[in-house]
Amino acid sequence: MPGRLAGTPQERLADALRAVDARVSWTHVRVGVDDRPDWVRCADLVREPERLRGWQQRTADAYGGGADDVDPTLTAAGLVLDAYLAAVVLPAVGAFHLRRVVPDLHPAAVALRLGPPGSPVAATAVLDAEPVEGDPGPAELRERLRAHAAAFLAAYAPLTRFGRRTCWAAVTDAVDTAFLTAGWVSGEPGRAADESAAVLGTESADAWAPGAGGSTLHQLTDRRGRRHWTRRRHGCCFLYRMPAAAACLTCPRVSDAERAAQAADWD
Repeated sequence: MPGRLAGTPQERLADALRAVDARVSWTHVRVGVDDRPDWVRCADLVREPERLRGWQQRTADAYGGGADDVDPTLTAAGLVLDAYLAAVVLPAVGAFHLRRVVPDLHPAAVALRLGPPGSPVAATAVLDAEPVEGDPGPAELRERLRAHAAAFLAAYAPLTRFGRRTCWAAVTDAVDTAFLTAGWVSGEPGRAADESAAVLGTESADAWAPGAGGSTLHQLTDRRGRRHWTRRRHGCCFLYRMPAAAACLTCPRVSDAERAAQAADWD
């Protein structure tokens, strides 16, 4: 771990987020907002659920396309749920994995810049650069993630048809996926998998809520004999219900044989 604890917690947080931001292509993470006017605090989204409903509606419009035979409501709800959680979780998990620092995740301490409807969140900003002091372990990260997720789901779940298990499964999926990404950034996917299991528990565990499950990070052997780190989702984004869409590799509807076949096409 030499180097991971070098510097102040604030310096380690900024360094970790720069490293994540430099490697991922679908979003940005940073300390503090920039001068763009379209940032929104997570606390405002939680306090004013109509903003979340509007996000859902814009996503439904983007996927429905006005087709009479398509009802994108469920898919839109799933995509917004996943997008929000992924945006909040990635910088926290990245900071923990890369530099063993846990930022403040209170909804008032995190801001989002939304992207086009149906796309990932464009950027996440950690606003309060006062992380946990010292060498925080999985328990500190887990509790901060759990507290933010609980506040968000209290506002979001009533806007959906999702039950408690589906909502918390999405939290598990977001955390597990973030560790997969962090391991790719660091080049240490095995360590990231161990940390994810420490935060979430194992696949049969109920770390977040009954039935939500734990980490599923594992190595897959494709049909060409190559090994890849991947995972299986506990929940579903429901994107497969849209025209011309298909279940992704991590979808619970995809069999192990299908996963191996899809992975064989990866470069």
